[in-house]
Amino acid sequence: MPLIENALSDVSRIDPEGHLQVIEEKAVTDTVRRLAGELRGAVHDELIVQVVHRSCRDLETPSPGAFPELLERLARERLLQYLADN
Repeated sequence: MPLIENALSDVSRIDPEGHLQVIEEKAVTDTVRRLAGELRGAVHDELIVQVVHRSCRDLETPSPGAFPELLERLARERLLQYLADN
């Protein structure tokens, strides 16, 4: 499964009105792409996807505008910590 399709496989959510959380989906896709480019060769793509998913679940924010930046920062910090520990 391609990296981006895999990244979106379990992140899409439906809000109470039945609308897809497009901001979240785009943030996940963009974050996976940037981190994969930044960390290529240092960590496996699957780990990047897993960390981004976990970070996404951990971030419940009332501000959709802040979500993309918070997601990327949290996922990046977790991946850098993984690299430091291994």
